[in-house]
Amino acid sequence: EQWKKYFLPLRVSKNIVVKPTWERYTASGHDIVVEIDPGMAFGTGQHPSTRMCIEAVEEIILKGGTDRTWHVLDVGCGTGILGIASAKLGAQKVLCIDIDKKAVEISRENVLINAVQDKVEVRETDLAQVKGSFDLIVANLTSKILIKLRPRLLELLKKDGFLVVSGIIEQNADDMARHFYATDLLPEKSITEKEWICYIFRKKRS
Repeated sequence: EQWKKYFLPLRVSKNIVVKPTWERYTASGHDIVVEIDPGMAFGTGQHPSTRMCIEAVEEIILKGGTDRTWHVLDVGCGTGILGIASAKLGAQKVLCIDIDKKAVEISRENVLINAVQDKVEVRETDLAQVKGSFDLIVANLTSKILIKLRPRLLELLKKDGFLVVSGIIEQNADDMARHFYATDLLPEKSITEKEWICYIFRKKRS
């Protein structure tokens, strides 16, 4: 309850404004408002890694245009903030996964609050159980977990698809580079804020 006093509406990217469900906010212009009640889950937009992921997702989807179909996977979804933002930016189909039961419950509630349940599905599962292929995968985790999941992330990513990874601190950048600058992944961009880094990769077409 004390912490709630400091969670106020926040512009996290050019178009996305994250607001807690208990605060008022009047949208203007191109504002896309994502409402979040985080409970005990991670993901309010206040952490640099979350903000950078939203910035990356916004840039990728809006630059890709409406003629491209976006099937998005959010790995370790927490509050569901990244999946919900993806849907509101124009993704047609979003799968949010987490191994934490409470995070899954909170994500499902936030999906309903944002009225994107026709586009966003939330599952309690690990990455190994996920089937299909995705145009965009977002994983805001830690470098250690990202390196461990890398082979599976690549398997699930479509050719010409985008991979956004964050939750990485500067001291782990070299380790990430060794594992992720792979032959089939092209580095598109990196975003930094304080000691945090977010990488955008694109999978080769062939």
